Amino acid sequence: MIHLLLWGNSYSQIIRDGMGRVVGLYPLLPNHMSVDRDEHGEIFYTYTPSSDSNPNLKGTQQVKLRRQDIVRKLLRSAEQLCMDVARLNAEEFKACGAIAKTAVLYTVGYLYEHRDDANHKALTMTLRSLLMGIRRDGF
Repeated sequence: MIHLLLWGNSYSQIIRDGMGRVVGLYPLLPNHMSVDRDEHGEIFYTYTPSSDSNPNLKGTQQVKLRRQDIVRKLLRSAEQLCMDVARLNAEEFKACGAIAKTAVLYTVGYLYEHRDDANHKALTMTLRSLLMGIRRDGF
């Protein structure tokens, strides 16, 4: 998730075993990723590695990744949840810098690690504590 802090964007390839179970996440460089739509309007991602930057990819060919193989959706959900808890719009939230980014990274990690048994009330209470310094009073 360091790419989110440095580039303002983050992509990770989801590595699956033969049974389709997630066995790992591999970070992908945002400047090597393009996002497009196919003829049916479905989003797909094309990753073009520059060298041996990803041992899961052979050579320097382009690799098309399906939407479900990218963590981006989880990241957007985490950002929205943090903005909702902080009661800030996107521009205000982004201006909060490190506090906002820390909360988003925590949320992504929590949601990924607890994808089968997330306690959303506990997550929200933790986010209220993390975002206490920037949280707007009332609605």
